[in-house]
Parts: sequence; C-alpha cells; structure tokens
Amino acid sequence: MKKIFELRRMLSLILSLFMIFNLVCISDSKAYASSLDASATDAEYETNAPDETSETEVSEADNESNSDIIDDKKADITNDNTSDDEKSEASDDTAIVDTDVASVNDASEKTENVDAEDVPDAEEEKAEEETEEESEEVPQDVTFNSSNYVDGFVITVKADAGVFPEGSYLSVSRVSDDVAAANGISNAVDALRADDKNLVSAYTFDITVFDAEGNEIQPNNDKGQVSVSITADNVADSNLDTEIYHINDSIVAEELNIESVVGRTATVVTDGFSYFTVEFTYGSLKYAIIGDSSISLSE
Repeated sequence: MKKIFELRRMLSLILSLFMIFNLVCISDSKAYASSLDASATDAEYETNAPDETSETEVSEADNESNSDIIDDKKADITNDNTSDDEKSEASDDTAIVDTDVASVNDASEKTENVDAEDVPDAEEEKAEEETEEESEEVPQDVTFNSSNYVDGFVITVKADAGVFPEGSYLSVSRVSDDVAAANGISNAVDALRADDKNLVSAYTFDITVFDAEGNEIQPNNDKGQVSVSITADNVADSNLDTEIYHINDSIVAEELNIESVVGRTATVVTDGFSYFTVEFTYGSLKYAIIGDSSISLSE
C-alpha cells in the first residue's frame, strides 16, 4: 500500500506540472497571435494608404474613426476567440485530468490485484524468515554415548538429546587409593557403608565431560537423564554386592541406586559428575578363597 500511495503522489505531481506547462504555452501562444494580428493590420493599413497628402489629411479623421471601429471589432473577435479557446483548453485540460486520474485508478486497481494475488503476505514471509533463522542459530540436540577403558573397567556415560552440547566428550581417570584417602573420599564413602557390609575392594574414578572447546561441563538435567555404567568381572560375581557412590567437589558422598545389573555391567542414574567409587562387598555370611577358587559359606 505504501508503494501505491507513493505512485499516486508522483502521478499527481507530474499531472500538476503538465497543467502548468500547458497554461504557460497557451498564454505565450495568445500573446504571439495578438502581436501577429497587430503587425498584419499595420502593414495592411500602410499598403492601402493614399499617396496624396491632402486626401490623407482629409481622411485622417475617418481613418481614425474606422481604426477605432476596427479595433473594437478586433477586440470583440479576439475576446470571443479567447473565450472559446479558453473554454476549449479548459475542456481539454479537464479531459486530460480525468484521463490521467482514470489511468492512476486503473494502475492502482491492477497493483492491488497483483498484491492480493501474487505477492505473499508480509507477515507470513517474516514468520518464515524468523523460523529459518532460528533453525540455523539453534544447534540440533544429539544424544550422548561415550565409553573409556581404565584399569580393567569400562566406564560408559549415556545422556538424552540436549543434556550435553554437540561435540562433548568423556574423560575418565583412575584415582589411586592414597589420593582417595588423602582427599577424604574414602572416609566419605566409609561413613555411608552399612555396618553389615564387608568391604572386599573399592575403586575410585574421576569422571568428567568436556564440551567441544575443552571446558568442563555438567549435564543439563532439564533436557533429560544421564546414566553411568560400570563394567567389570566382579559385577557378575553372585557372591559380591556392587555399590556405587557419587562424591561431589565438596567431598560429600551419596550412594546411588543401581538401576540394573546385566551380566558384568551395573548402571546408575546421576545428576552430575566428579568422583565415583564402586565397591564390592559381601554380607554377614563370609566366603573363603581356597586356591584359585571360591566357595560360599552357608549357615
């Protein structure tokens, strides 16, 4: 609509200039015609004038009278012609104006029809552009599934799409017993162990996830769930119980509920990463190892 308004405005301006130009041309034409008539009248008068001085003197009064009459008639004729010309020109100008206005209206109607039929809605185009920009700017969510092999253990971290950004990777390192004890990790875990549990062995790992730029990150739990799976031979030992603990950076331990044990793999769900300790214990019924084999002791 803005373009149509500007088009109409330009056509109106051009039409006004055209009318002014016609009026100026008409005025100049009238002045030029009047000067030609006057010149023609003077030339005719000089040609028809008598040669004798006496006759000229005698007829001066008559000539002056006739000249006045002729001038009056010429003025009347000129006025009549001028009036007719002005009326004709005004009629022509009016017709031109009507024609131009009709042309502008026709052009406007055609433009409106084109806008309505061929040009897509501006709001729809804007919405489509914004949707395309958002799809380009927002990275696609991807699932995370990565494993590390450390000292006979396979540590696997899985996460739903969007929990970790694209390009993230897993890093797992073994924490020695001395370091675990020195950092208070062992004591934090011991405090949570049930009294009827007897410790056979414990292993601590530093599990970390990094983004594509190498920055340590934590999972976005609003996006989904994160699981940690630990695969080892002792997990499959029916004489042993498997417990997994998460120790945060403040060295506060939490025993995690084991979601499943499948063969040699135990899986837990977590909401963050730092240290994880896996322990293998047995209950009040002890077992003894004879040679290279083991047997359970029953009551």
